[in-house]
Amino acid sequence: MFDTGIDVGSSIVKANELTPIINKFDNVLVIIRSFSANSMTIDAHEELLTGAPYYLMAKEFHKLKSIIITTDSIDSLINIGLLPGWENVTFKLILGFGVYHEFDNNKNKLEMLAHTIKYSKISDRINLWFIQGWDLYSNTDVAGNVTRSVYYKNSLSILPSRQLAFFLCNPYVLDEIKTIMPEARTEYYSIYPYRITDYPIAQSHPKFFNSCPRLIDRPRTRKIICLNNSVKFHRETIVKIIQQYDKRDYYLTLREKRIFLETEEKQKSPDIIESCLQDFPPIRHISDAYVYIATETYACAYDTSFPAGFSDIKNVAKLSAWWSEKTFKAIYYELPFMVVGFPRVLEYLKDLGFQTFPELFDESYDSVDKFVDKLPIYEKNINKVMSMSYDDLHNFYYSDATQHKLKHNKELFFKLLDDSPFTDVCNDIFRIPMH
Repeated sequence: MFDTGIDVGSSIVKANELTPIINKFDNVLVIIRSFSANSMTIDAHEELLTGAPYYLMAKEFHKLKSIIITTDSIDSLINIGLLPGWENVTFKLILGFGVYHEFDNNKNKLEMLAHTIKYSKISDRINLWFIQGWDLYSNTDVAGNVTRSVYYKNSLSILPSRQLAFFLCNPYVLDEIKTIMPEARTEYYSIYPYRITDYPIAQSHPKFFNSCPRLIDRPRTRKIICLNNSVKFHRETIVKIIQQYDKRDYYLTLREKRIFLETEEKQKSPDIIESCLQDFPPIRHISDAYVYIATETYACAYDTSFPAGFSDIKNVAKLSAWWSEKTFKAIYYELPFMVVGFPRVLEYLKDLGFQTFPELFDESYDSVDKFVDKLPIYEKNINKVMSMSYDDLHNFYYSDATQHKLKHNKELFFKLLDDSPFTDVCNDIFRIPMH
């Protein structure tokens, strides 16, 4: 037995024990601890390899589509593929995709991996799946003015691009890859819808909140809700704008500054507040407001909260089109929203089929690169909402047009879950040790 380094339950089996069922799955996902090739070992790299235990957050809505197996090396995987009964199995080898372009320093490793696959006896049955569903900030130059899409194409040029797949949470980066590798599979994939629906409390939620009898046409007591954990310049700025208004008209948190909802102030542990309420704000509050202000993780090219060593990330146009659970919460909880974040978030949300609310907000902020230039538009939008009467907000929110958009967005939110290749994963990981 070997250590896979995955913190989830696993069954230790021999490959032939899986032979009777292996062909029932659409996807055989493979996680490998290290790659061996030409007497050289490629150690597990935190960005090249992804442990991927979060696949198991997915619930089994329909038939199981995928099974995860782990083994110790690419050579072991090749040997498994040569076993009787496995001749028709195509393996999807799970690899990571760096959050920042600075992590793309694996060219030799990728080339070695591609070479080993290309000259193996099952070369046409191993696909490489690059996955980043958490954060993905840019497609800026790696070195010598080579974009990440070119970098991956060059590193893996020995393999047909039809054997490559990229499941990424940044549509801007996906578009770059589609342009240069049109035969590769490219799909939007985010872990955040899984996170929002993974907690047990979510299982008690109605699919559509506004179809719940006690919420239908119910007057709400707050105009805006804006929830924040950590302190960042753009968040503090928005919080200060909102605080100019009557506090009876908004729900607001900035937990690192000890600004809590009333119910949170009674909690004993700040860690519990941050970890749980990050994804699950109290339903009594979020269903009691008409509009959601999503203050995303980053909004500024020069944000000092970027990790140390990444101060050179200055091209805002490239820091585009990524959003997190902050925006998805508005969609899940069926609220019109304004996004304080990177440029082109709304553009790519709409490309995915989501609908936004230009009838309420001036959405020109989405095409503005710098936060300082977007700020007057944000402030104008907040002022507009806070200046509306509760009757006007109520009529807008419960209008057929708005409710249609909110329901459409919620349905598309669930479709992201249903369509993901990681949704219906067999809820065990099978370790296949090779000796």
